[in-house]
Formats: sequence, C-alpha cells, structure tokens
Amino acid sequence: MTATERAFLGASHEAVEATEREVRARAAATARQNRRLRWLLVVAVVFLVLAVTAGLLAFLARGRAERSAQDAHRAAVAADARRLAADALNADRPELGLLMAVEAVRREQSPETYGALLTLLTRTPEVVTRFRVPVRFLRIATSPDGRTVFLTDNGDRLYAVDAETGAERWHATSPGSAQWGRPVVDPGGRWVAAPVLTTPDADSTPAMVVLDTSSGAEQRSVTWADLRDVDARADGGVDDFAPQVGAAEVLVGTGRLGYVVRPGTGAVLRAVDLGDHLPFTVALGATTVAVSRFDGSTDVVDVLTGDRRHRPGTVGGVSPDHRTVVTRTVQTHDGTTTSSLQLRRTATWQPVAPAVDVPGEALEVRWVPHTHEIAVLRDEVLELRDARDMSLLRTITAGSGVLMGSGTAGSDGDLLWVAGRDGTAVALDLVGRSALLRTLAGRSTLGVGDADDSGRLAVYTPQYDDRPNPARLVDLASGRDLFDDLPVPQCTCQVGAVSLSGDGVLASGAIEEFRPDFSGLVEDHGRVVLWATDTGRIARVVRVPWLPSGAMLDADHERLLVVGVRGYGVYDAATGREEWTRTAGGPAYPEAGRSLGEFAPDGDRVVVLRGEQAVVADATTGETLATTVLDDADGLRRVVWTADGSTLVLGSLSGRLYFLDSTTLVPVAPERVVTAGFVLDLAFGPDSEVLAVMGTDGDTTLFDTATWRPYGRPVVDHLGWGLLAFRGTRLAMYTESGAPREISTDPESWVAAACRAANTRFTREESAVILPGEPVAPTCP
Repeated sequence: MTATERAFLGASHEAVEATEREVRARAAATARQNRRLRWLLVVAVVFLVLAVTAGLLAFLARGRAERSAQDAHRAAVAADARRLAADALNADRPELGLLMAVEAVRREQSPETYGALLTLLTRTPEVVTRFRVPVRFLRIATSPDGRTVFLTDNGDRLYAVDAETGAERWHATSPGSAQWGRPVVDPGGRWVAAPVLTTPDADSTPAMVVLDTSSGAEQRSVTWADLRDVDARADGGVDDFAPQVGAAEVLVGTGRLGYVVRPGTGAVLRAVDLGDHLPFTVALGATTVAVSRFDGSTDVVDVLTGDRRHRPGTVGGVSPDHRTVVTRTVQTHDGTTTSSLQLRRTATWQPVAPAVDVPGEALEVRWVPHTHEIAVLRDEVLELRDARDMSLLRTITAGSGVLMGSGTAGSDGDLLWVAGRDGTAVALDLVGRSALLRTLAGRSTLGVGDADDSGRLAVYTPQYDDRPNPARLVDLASGRDLFDDLPVPQCTCQVGAVSLSGDGVLASGAIEEFRPDFSGLVEDHGRVVLWATDTGRIARVVRVPWLPSGAMLDADHERLLVVGVRGYGVYDAATGREEWTRTAGGPAYPEAGRSLGEFAPDGDRVVVLRGEQAVVADATTGETLATTVLDDADGLRRVVWTADGSTLVLGSLSGRLYFLDSTTLVPVAPERVVTAGFVLDLAFGPDSEVLAVMGTDGDTTLFDTATWRPYGRPVVDHLGWGLLAFRGTRLAMYTESGAPREISTDPESWVAAACRAANTRFTREESAVILPGEPVAPTCP
C-alpha cells in the first residue's frame, strides 16, 4: 500500500469517524431535546390537568354557589310568601287580607298560600265584589235592570257603580256640598233622582236633583220655589227618603208636607199632609206610603186622597208584591237595644207569624229574590230569615261598620248590595249563582250516601228514629226526589250501606234484616238490592252468606263488592252470581253510605276495610295481595283510590286520614287528624288533583294531592252528615242541615275570586308596610 493509499484510507477513517461522531452528537442532542420536550409535555399535561381540575372544581363550586343562592332565594321567597299568607289571615280589612293572600300565591303556589286564600274567601263566602270610599256610605239604591248601584256618602258625592264588577262608572257632587238623600231610579232607566238634604234658605236652593243615569250629568232640579208654588208651607228640610209612587213619580218629604214630583219633567204635581214624621218614608203600593212617626208608629198615607191610617210599629221593609210588610219596634232597656220584628199583611196590618226579637237595631228588611228569605240589616251583621215565619236561617258579616241600607241587583236580581258606614259597599250572592262558595238555594237536604261520577245522581238513606231507614234516589241538578222510598224485598228490615255505579245506571242497598224479637240483626245470611236508576225498580237481589255491612258497585255497573260481618266477596251485578268470597275475622259492622271497600279504577283490585285492617285483593280471584293494620284508626270506614291506582286514601272513625301505597300499603305521607268526629266521605276531583274530605259535622276540607297537605281550614262546617259530589272541578256538599253548598276546586279560580272580591289595590302607604322595598304595583289585573 502506497503512502498515498494509506493517507487516503486514514483520511477516510477520520471522515467516517467524524461522521459517526457527528451522528452520535446529533442523536445525543436529539435525545436530549426529546427528553426536554417529553418533560415539557408532561409538565404541560400536568398543568393542563391541574387547570382542568381547577376549572372543574371552580365550575362545580360555582354551580353549588348558584344552587345555594337559588335555594336561599327560593327559601326567602317561600318565607316571604308564608309570612304574607299568615298576615293575611289577621288583616283588619277583608280586602287587604285578600290582596295579601294573592301576593303570597304569586310568590309560592303551595297548600299553605292557597290555603290562606281559600280560608279568607270562605269566611264570607257570599261576597262577590265590593266598592270602597274613604268616607262613610249613608244610602243605597239600585237600577230596575240590576246593572247599576247608586251610593251616597256622608259628604257630597253620589256614586254610580257597576253591580257585577264593582267598578265606578261616575260620581256627581251635590249643589252647595250638601248631603244626598236616598236615590230613586227611573223604571225606564233614564234618570236617577236624589233629595238634597238642604233647608229652605233660598227659593233657588234645590230640594231634589235629577241626573242622567249613564253619565251623571244634571238633567234638572226641583227647587224650594217649585215646591212652594204648589203649597207655600214647604219648610223644615228635605227627608232622606223619597219613595217612588205611581209609574214614574216620587214623594219628596219636607217638615210636614210631602210633594208628588215627576222627575222626568221636574213637575210638582201636588202636596199631601204627612204630619210630624221622621225622614224615613217607604212605598207600600202605587199610591200609599208608610210614614214613620216619632213615637215609633206608622201612618199609612194615600198620596192621592190624603187619607191617613195609624198603624203600630215602623216599616222596615215591604215584599216585592207589596202584600206583606215587616214592622219593627225598637226598645232600649238598661243600655241594651232590642228590635221586635213582626210580619204583617199590608192591607189589614194583621200579623201572619209570631214576632221575633233580634238584638240591636234592625235598620232595614229586604226580600231576597228567587228565595223564601228576607235579609235583616242589624247593626254590623246581616241576618237571613225565612220570609214565611221569620225564623233565623244564617248570619252573614258583610263589613266592619253598621249596615245602612241594601238593594237587589245583578242581571237576574241575584245579588244583594249592602252599604256600610265603614265606607264599604258589598255585593252578596245569596242564591248561589256568582260566588266562589255558593249556597244552592231551594235544593234538598240529603243524608249519608253516594253520588255517581258525573255528580248527576245520588242515593242516600234518611235516618229515622220511629221507622226503618229507606233509600232514596235524587236528581242533584234539581234537588228532586225521583221515586220516594225505593222498594225493598218483603222483610222486617231497613237499608244500610248504599252506593251508585260510577256511570249512574245502578244503585245498591245493603239490607239489614231484624231478628224476630228485634234484639239485633240477622248475621248468617243477607241480601243486597240493586235498583235501576231510570225506573227506581228493583233490578235484582243479590244473596250473600252474611249480613252485608258495605256494598259497592264498580264504575260500569258490572260487579258488586260486598263486605260482610264474616267475610267479603265480589258478585256479578247482572246475574247476582258469586264470583268469589273469602271468610274473614275481625269486626265489619254496618256503616251508612259507600263504606268499607272499593274497586280500583282499572277494576283489577279491590280494597277491603275490617276494623283497623286494610286488605288489597285481586278482584278476579280474591287472592290477598297486601295487608296492613293501622293502630290509631279506631276502625276504618271510607277508602278511595287515586285515578292512576297508585295510592289509597283511608278515612277512619278516629278522624284520621291515611295515605298508603296501593301495592305495599306503606305510608306515602304522614297520617293527619282532619275532623273531630269521624271521616264520613271522601271524593277526588278530576285526575285526582284535589281530595275532598267530609267529617261528621259536615266539615269539608280540600287537600292538595301532590303533597297530601290541606288547603287551609274546612270550606264549610256545622252542616251535619251528608255526601260529596264532583261536577268537573266544582264540588257540591249535600248535608242534612241547611241548603247544599258548591265550590270550585280550581286554585286559579280562587285567585280570580279573591281579586274580584277585593276590587282594590294597595295604597302607597299600605305597600310600604306590606311589601317593603318593592315598587307599588297592582296585585290583580
């Protein structure tokens, strides 16, 4: 190898080694760089994880904070709503209480807020609407068509108010700022005339002003000069009352004279001597008036002839046909005032019923249209009495001041407006057409029984002491007893438990047969009668192996569940054939009404009550599916299923309600004592959104089924035994004492009724106290 070759090889080796060193150096540098990058990536990932974790924690913390803030806000709103609801129940003015309760409901829709609202509405259930002014009302009149109420205050204003809504239409100020007397309205509706309570200081001073009914604009006036042109003796001031005489004439009273005036033209027709008298004169007919005297007696004066007849007592009111009057004699002894009221024939003044004494001063009596009732205005209360014998029916508190007068109004005369010295005029529904809680005047009283699902029919058992109890079928819409006592098989017996099929086709009655010596009831066999509701005749008799204590038809009148003293079973309602029976121990004593058992809504199960035990069984086989014992029940009596069949509500003889899961019979809500007696009837509204519970005093309470909490206090009370019937969202309560009642169970209708009844808004001062820190705004639309 030459030196050149060796040099070349050496150079090549060096080049290769240099290249290798360079490659190794680059590889080492790359490795170092990769290690740094990996560490940087790890660090970045760690920081990213930490950042994500921190962000997630911050997000969760923010969510918790927001939820906590929302929970705190909801709690504050709920607390404020419940404060308003509680304060509403103690408000000194009813309209303020109603507004506060509506404000509570706006903030929270709960049984507590709705309950306060419902409690306030049912305290004075007859109130439909009201109209309020800052001063006192003195007089009231209504238009013949019932659309307008005319009110005068103790200042100088006469108000025209819409009778249905309580909205002010207009007001008029009297001449010279004098007080108005009681208005009188044109039968044709064109004018309203009112005395002006002035003295004859000048001939030009008005004694009566005639206003346009639509606008309140003055049409004309009758002056003292106009009166003196007919009889110059006009003197002594104008009477408060100017009764209508004739078709379109009124009698304007002065010191001793009365002037027959035609307001439509302003003409003064004639004068008649009234003698010394009080400023209260009442029309008894087309041409006769009753003039009150200072000694508490009456002069009946014919305004055409001037004939005068002296009569005892002063007239408090006259029937619409003018055939009957109520006179009053007011006496005060040892500081106690008493009014003696006497119903008399107008023509003869002869009493037609014994006199009745009422405490206080009875200022006015008015006949209530569409009823056999009269309203007696006595101090701060209104008494409703029977127009045939003056017996007391019920008492209504219409305001917080003395009642000064009344008038019938409404499109069909179905409202009674009363004016009070507290500056409040109130529209009352006394015939059951407008109020939230209505009294169904003229309907029959009923005892314990059952209604069909539509609320069309009811079967019940009148309770007698001197003869066996029958069963009767009633048309609930009219209150008509359809067939008198329903027929039963020939036996020494009476009807016990009754029921109606949900469709109202069949009614059932458990027969209680007496032993020959009347020492008790036959227990080793029994019968249940089924009646066709369209004819009242017996459709068939179902024989059972024991005394039937309860008998319940299903919704479509196909099956009958019978609970007896020694067992229970299901029967075919078409044939009376037994489908199955089970022997059972424990008490199952006869109960009136629909009691001791029930079919599930889908018909696949039944629930049976025996003493304190509840049993759910298969409706087809009788197999027991669940059972429970409720120790505090003192005996279970009534049971209903929710519409979806998931929950059972049981009523007991101890007055308790139990809410149980229908599959396990485990409680789904705490039991509640709902009545001082025992639970008489239970009924669900549409879709089971509302539960109605009736106790043995007729006390009926509504429950919210989402929470199983009550809506306040009972909506009615002290009416005796009865039954419940739903017609859509309206619940009717039929009892043995007093006329039936009916109420809407839709909470939104409660709000609407409260706004209508309040018919006002908070003043700035009231809002600052009741709703501090909030802007003044209307509570109701």
